Amino acid sequence: MSRLVLFAALFAVNAAAAEREIVLSPSATGEPVIQAAVNAAPAGSVIRLRKGLYRETVSVSKPLSIIGEEGVVIDPSEPFPWKWEPAPSYGAGVYRAAVDRAPASLFIDGRILAEVDSQRKETKTEGPWCWKTLLAKGTPRTGFRYIRGLWLYRRDENAVFVHLENDADPAQRTWSVTWTELPVVSLLNTHDASLRGVTLAHGYNGAAITWRCLRCSVVQCKVGPWDINGVMVRNGAAESLVEDNEIFRDSYEDLTPVTVSHPDGALSVSADWYEVWQIHKVAGLYDRVGISITLSGSTRITFTMFLTESTWARARLSRWTLR
Repeated sequence: MSRLVLFAALFAVNAAAAEREIVLSPSATGEPVIQAAVNAAPAGSVIRLRKGLYRETVSVSKPLSIIGEEGVVIDPSEPFPWKWEPAPSYGAGVYRAAVDRAPASLFIDGRILAEVDSQRKETKTEGPWCWKTLLAKGTPRTGFRYIRGLWLYRRDENAVFVHLENDADPAQRTWSVTWTELPVVSLLNTHDASLRGVTLAHGYNGAAITWRCLRCSVVQCKVGPWDINGVMVRNGAAESLVEDNEIFRDSYEDLTPVTVSHPDGALSVSADWYEVWQIHKVAGLYDRVGISITLSGSTRITFTMFLTESTWARARLSRWTLR
């Protein structure tokens, strides 16, 4: 092969590689930019994200990689600008804001606020877990000691209601909202797609590997805050990789366990503290899960993970494999 032919071949290879690498920066106006790039990119592309805030959710249904440099945040939330007004008919310290649609998640100073589902059987029935009682008084045993605030949406009034600890005025806090239940980033119905080195913040769910994905991965990401699930692997996803991620919920709750001494010298966690779990399981949207693995068929998953929830629940699990 002549030098000229070899040079031409190398040039063609380099040009093809350059075409498959896409570099993005955040929009100065906050408009979505990643999804459009994903839609236009050929299979095998690498989308590199420069530092900054990307206000969107992203769905990937082709084999490509999204890689973020340090400081990349994908966050679909937006400011919650509605005016808070007292709602004394529901109790002292209860406030309402007229909103024409239900938020998916509500955040106070960037942290997840516990939601009460007023349509559940348990919360429609008169008693300590009735939504009206919870909104007025907090949880049955501890009020707003551990669950430092609650919110709910009433479609019959087109309003969001909140009650914070110490009957605090919500207008003095910073509020944001996520409207969609979509994960911040979804890898779905594809193979060999990957997400690496990004922060996924303020999503109803963080990331999903789903719908028959094969050999897809979420690696070295910071996932949180999130409301329902940090990372989901489900619906036939196989040979998935979730590795070296920091996954944290960061809720507006006091998660420091209180121990109780018994006559025999044994210690146990106070039953009062379990209301942190009960508010979701009994009156809210059920379980909150760091990594949710469901309906994955013959999935082989290997991951190393960080699970972080306040200062008391920091754990690093060694690498393990689920078959």
